[in-house]
Amino acid sequence: DCVHEPYDETANPDPACDAALNRELFVTCVPVISGKYIYLFGEADLSRGVVYRENLDGSARTRLYTIDYQLGMGNSVYVENQTAYAEAKIPVVSEDNLGGVGTNKSHDLILKIDLESGVTEEISPINEQEFQSVRFLDKKGRQFYFYFSWRVLGKEDKDYSTASEYYKIYCYDMETQKTEQIFDEVELAGLSPVGMTDRALCVLDTKTMEAFEISLADKQKTKVYEPSSEKVMYFVFKDRWIVGDIVAEQFSYLDQGKLVLLPEIIGFYNMMGDYV
Repeated sequence: DCVHEPYDETANPDPACDAALNRELFVTCVPVISGKYIYLFGEADLSRGVVYRENLDGSARTRLYTIDYQLGMGNSVYVENQTAYAEAKIPVVSEDNLGGVGTNKSHDLILKIDLESGVTEEISPINEQEFQSVRFLDKKGRQFYFYFSWRVLGKEDKDYSTASEYYKIYCYDMETQKTEQIFDEVELAGLSPVGMTDRALCVLDTKTMEAFEISLADKQKTKVYEPSSEKVMYFVFKDRWIVGDIVAEQFSYLDQGKLVLLPEIIGFYNMMGDYV
């Protein structure tokens, strides 16, 4: 018989239901565990994000601070030593554009957040292309790898769904706190990034769906898998290529060029860190 009455700083500061999300969280809520707390990223308004903190059992929810960025559903966040590294957006709000998470007018970036103080730092370049995104590829040792993508409309394109997509790959060093571009859109023409191994960038050919590794040392490209059908999808986890057969709805991992079935797996999502 719980009515799920949400937390409210004034009206209901200690709710009986710890699961109910309050107004600033129920549209978009990105939860992150760090130590003995859960941090909840939401929307303060169309142009700002808000961060709440609660105990692991959902009690003692407290509003900490607002930030000039927003995190959306599906954005990845990596936390280490009270520091969050997040796929985030700078909302663009104007009279003719409401902005906010999920709109093409927002500018994507990788954001570093001190969870204790709320101090933020942009660690990826800002590109104001209209249809663009930033996504983590993986973390290897003390390096973060991420890509920036954008689409460009051609003469025959009616909308962005058929437009050509371009990529740049970046590496952020957590020790030196510097970001370096390691691949550009010319080197990745016709290719789409999938993930990283310790030695290579993993990509697929967008026309043939063949899988390749591009060496980080000398940028030599090596084919690792040629599918029998174009109806496949790829992931990379713990230096393993994972191949999904879309028709059969089966996933396998590559072992010396051969597929080994992963039983009872129906999909993969958010594969950074030690766990899927």
